[in-house]
Amino acid sequence: MESYPPIPAGRNYIQLVQASDALAFIEYMALQAYRTILLVPDQLATTFSELLKSLTRTNVHRITTVHEFQHISTAFRDILVTDSYDVLVISSDLLNFVSLHDLYSDCVLHWGQPPNANLFISRAIVFLPLTATVCIIVGKQDFNGLAYAVAPYPELVLAACVNPQSPFHLLRQLSSQLLFGYDQRVQMELWKFISNTPTNPIAPKPLMPPAPSVSYQQAPSVLSLPPGHYYILLDTAKEIDIIPVVVLLAMNTRKVMCRITTRKDLYHYRRLMRGFDLNIIIPKLAKYPAVKAAMDELKSDQRGILLRNEYKDWNIHFSRSLVNCLIFCGIPPDGVKKYYTECREKVTHSYLILTNAEYYKIPFQQTLGRHITSHPTIKASEFTRPGSQLYDLRQQLINVCRN
Repeated sequence: MESYPPIPAGRNYIQLVQASDALAFIEYMALQAYRTILLVPDQLATTFSELLKSLTRTNVHRITTVHEFQHISTAFRDILVTDSYDVLVISSDLLNFVSLHDLYSDCVLHWGQPPNANLFISRAIVFLPLTATVCIIVGKQDFNGLAYAVAPYPELVLAACVNPQSPFHLLRQLSSQLLFGYDQRVQMELWKFISNTPTNPIAPKPLMPPAPSVSYQQAPSVLSLPPGHYYILLDTAKEIDIIPVVVLLAMNTRKVMCRITTRKDLYHYRRLMRGFDLNIIIPKLAKYPAVKAAMDELKSDQRGILLRNEYKDWNIHFSRSLVNCLIFCGIPPDGVKKYYTECREKVTHSYLILTNAEYYKIPFQQTLGRHITSHPTIKASEFTRPGSQLYDLRQQLINVCRN
């Protein structure tokens, strides 16, 4: 498998006409991920576990109760890096009670159309990194992928999958032989759930209302940002991920101080952010007089964002009267507790922007998660949702970089 191009990351669905093809596709996907979640109807969990154990050498776990889910999620929480392959066959009914966030999966598959779009989006995929693979496997019935935040695979991806040299062909043969040995009733039961539309499927409610595109000279958009102290997880610390979030927050806040990581160039950031309607202020030098002059400029303006990149001295001259919002990129040098104390005393809104790797470096006993909580609407998954503000801002940033 390592020598053959994998199915690319994304939020997708695939329509297949044979149960054996669908089973082969699951195995094909599982061989490309370290931790695969397969959501199936409760009555099929045991059958799928047996089938996958016969087809693969991966570790297969069957999870049908909340207790089993809590046990496996606790075990996996301590194993963030692994060289083993695991497939978790989970009853889709459990989405009524649990979120898959703590399983840290890099591939989520759903057998058949999810009966509840809201639960599938909010508890199975919304928190996944952009590098994860999501796929709903359905038959040839009409399927509204948009309602489940998934799109059909491009023709080139499907062509690569069914290429004569693809391992998928061998997996199809093995799956067909395996199912042939099963009772006909089992085969019919498998296909019933993939080919039929659920009875009274529950339509999704939007997680975040669609926002209009933002033009370069547009006035700050109106986005209700609840007061509080939050963290936002991103896939990388690259400008293409960080800047859209910073711009979105700055456009909807009167005065902001933003601390970017030490190794980043302030002038480079300002150049990239000039494509947006923001008053961007940076110190000319990293010395006291220059920093003080930049702060005085922010105080005298009605709106603005002050960019800084100090490490230990990030909070020097940071006062309650200066800004009403702090954006901090990376792990605070003195720990999360001191950072939270600083924010609580001086601003009404604070945002700690972390990569997933940075998030897992923070000791569990620190304040993160108790007083600093995950932001309810600003999430990395919004980058891939056309019409969302983060999606539009990232596209504008891409245009700025091209020009």
